[in-house]
Amino acid sequence: MQVRTSSAASELEGRLKAARLEVEASSSRAEKLRTDLSQAVATAAERERLVAETRDLSFHNHCLLVKLLLNTRKSPENVLTQELYAEMTAKEVPIREWPSWVMMRMSGGEPLSAWL
Repeated sequence: MQVRTSSAASELEGRLKAARLEVEASSSRAEKLRTDLSQAVATAAERERLVAETRDLSFHNHCLLVKLLLNTRKSPENVLTQELYAEMTAKEVPIREWPSWVMMRMSGGEPLSAWL
């Protein structure tokens, strides 16, 4: 009977040790996942900042080009680029429509095609 009890206790100790090792491995995997997630969040934030910076630069370039084009025939409306950007953002103008939208806004309603 004691051999059986000793054998059962040894088997339980083995199972307990295996369970502890599994918990340690799970903890290590969880910590690695937390680290990976933190790095991914930081990378996403940096990329979002770069996208916003590129959008701003692109919009300012569109405005500058439209002003230069309009200056060949008449004076463009004196509107701050920041105000145009805020208006364009509020109206949710798609990026592909920015050149036409800026031209219409700064030329007093004339389409871009009339200037090309």
